[in-house]
Amino acid sequence: MHSAMSSQQQQIPLRILIDKPNNKVVAVESTKDFVDTLFSFLCLPLATIIRLLTKRHEQQQQPPPSILGSITNLYHSVENLTPNDVWNTVCKDMLLCPRNPCESLCSKLLFNVDDTKPTPKVLVCNSCNKFTTFPTLDCVCGKRMEHVPGDLDLERKGKNGNNNNTNVNVDAAKTGVFVKENGSLFLVFDDLTVVPSSLVTSMDMMLQLGYSDLTHLEEYTCDIGKDEKKDNPPNPSASAIGVKVASADTKMEVKIVQSKSQNKVLFAESTEDFVDFMFSLLAIPLGSVIKLLNGNSLIGCVDNLYKSVESLHSSWCTESRFVLLNPGIVPQFGCLNQPLNIPDVEPTYYYGTGIYEKDNHYGRKGVPRSGGVISKSDHDIVSVKRLTALDPRSPNRSKEDGTGFVKRPALYAVGDDLRVRPLSADSCLYYLKDLNLPLDDLEVKVISISEAAALSLLGASLTSKQTLTTGLKDFLDVPRQELDLASKYTQTSQLDLLKHEPNPEP
Repeated sequence: MHSAMSSQQQQIPLRILIDKPNNKVVAVESTKDFVDTLFSFLCLPLATIIRLLTKRHEQQQQPPPSILGSITNLYHSVENLTPNDVWNTVCKDMLLCPRNPCESLCSKLLFNVDDTKPTPKVLVCNSCNKFTTFPTLDCVCGKRMEHVPGDLDLERKGKNGNNNNTNVNVDAAKTGVFVKENGSLFLVFDDLTVVPSSLVTSMDMMLQLGYSDLTHLEEYTCDIGKDEKKDNPPNPSASAIGVKVASADTKMEVKIVQSKSQNKVLFAESTEDFVDFMFSLLAIPLGSVIKLLNGNSLIGCVDNLYKSVESLHSSWCTESRFVLLNPGIVPQFGCLNQPLNIPDVEPTYYYGTGIYEKDNHYGRKGVPRSGGVISKSDHDIVSVKRLTALDPRSPNRSKEDGTGFVKRPALYAVGDDLRVRPLSADSCLYYLKDLNLPLDDLEVKVISISEAAALSLLGASLTSKQTLTTGLKDFLDVPRQELDLASKYTQTSQLDLLKHEPNPEP
């Protein structure tokens, strides 16, 4: 384990090439450990990135970072949710601290930047045949989920030397995590393009950057380290990645309120489904965001990092690198009414009282295990039962009744900058008053959030401070008769009610 290494070993050597006249780092040459850490950024959910950057700025006593468009406001809106807004505290924690879909792979990194708590072991209620990985969640029968059976998958992976959750045979000590451990060096350029270090590659890249004369470049060497290491290993069976295709029937009706004089969206009034979808963006890993946006996220230089993972020859990388290109959302951390095509599949677990072992006389015999056993396969399990997952996103934690993170029914106002506020009859009045605009300047349009609109909102949330105006501009040109027809079938909004209220007497 890394925690057993000395502090001297917990260093990554860097050779830095600096363009001093322009005060710019041109490139960094380093080992695979540095590249592994950079590549692991693609596994991080957006909420984790926001939390890490905010924490760093607070430690340095700097103002909050102005990063990632408006999605930081979405994160703070979740922070401001009250117990009356969500089914339970687990729902809020899931959005603020979503799990890393490559958690067990990242635990092998020399420097793992993710500070999210490792996934607990699988907990079982053997009387109800339910399981969960949320230790504070009670079963539907009312009992606290505390029973921890033996994990057969973990035992088998330990015997086979495969201690990861991606079905890839990786021994990090010998072959590396995402990049192979073969003693090679890599060049990381200022725009996060990563290439193997070689004489020809260096010449090529330097010429592309306009550096035909290298005499004015200076070279520095240093070691970087991390002050805090995490000793608790994650649950290797916590994540299961598969493909869940967005349903063609997925549809969310949203009322968009625009200012005619300012030609911009002021806010969207919506039910809980749209708010659940917007909040669930926080759980999407960076790699899946870039995949959804076809490599054009426009978030700094991370698109180049993604393309480097794509383009590096297989001789330099382990098979695990492919999961970085679309890590997906950890099961139960996504939106139930999901318009986007994101990997998100619930694992299947089986529970039994013991295992079958080979026997010279009877072929095989059942061997009981204290506390029972679980596995994602029903193979060799005595008295096997299939388990059903508890779902925190429901009023009674039943998977069949799963609804979403926020309580139903409810109305919300989602601002152009993605500040989200629950609406009631009185709060709606204050909301409109805060806009400081005459009501006859407001125009209401009803749109359906399709997959195309959801993708546009995702991209705009990362790059714009006016997410709704930018993300929905191509979807708001709706004929008036379509708006009137849609209004007949959508929930009456607080705004509609206010339009028909008599003006108060002066």
